[in-house]
Amino acid sequence: RQRLLYAPIVGASEYACMCAVGMAATARGESLDPWHPYFCKHGSVITCRNHRHNNIRDALASSLRRLDRRDVVIEPSMGSRRGPSGQLEACRGDVAFRATDGGAQTVVDVTVAEVASRSYLEDRSHCNENVPSLARERVKRTLYAGPDIRQPPGGLLLLSLESTGRLGPASKECLRQIFPPINRADRFEPDTMQPSRERSHLLSRIS
Repeated sequence: RQRLLYAPIVGASEYACMCAVGMAATARGESLDPWHPYFCKHGSVITCRNHRHNNIRDALASSLRRLDRRDVVIEPSMGSRRGPSGQLEACRGDVAFRATDGGAQTVVDVTVAEVASRSYLEDRSHCNENVPSLARERVKRTLYAGPDIRQPPGGLLLLSLESTGRLGPASKECLRQIFPPINRADRFEPDTMQPSRERSHLLSRIS
């Protein structure tokens, strides 16, 4: 089954990853989880994770354009932030848009939490809801709170997902703002139904 626009990696069970988990599995003569390439940070495997994130970002941008949102931009510049070495580096959101001509710019950041990550399992993610997505949301809010970050006038929205397709808590407000709820009195008007249809289309693809 697809998860977040991706199917399991074909041949992953025969893939020999040089990370600690992969080497331990090889030593035991066991096969790797077919989803392993999506959360492993070792070497070129990270490309799979980046593609998954970017596909979700692009699907969101396509939905915004179909809704006639203005000035839809992928990876808008938001100033700079301090990198691991302490030097300033460029900071970019994932998708920026304006609801109407002349409206305030809103920026959306897409983040995907891998539920099988060891750090989340140590926090008992298998017993408690939203542990991975809440952790990612905290990281993102800290990242965008830096003194050298330009805050978008329309606000920052987080589209957080877990690797199983589950939406994180912040995603509810994000989707509510992008796809406004339908007024009951206008529910049969074609134009008012479009955001609801587009929301359903997006969610059917990514979750």
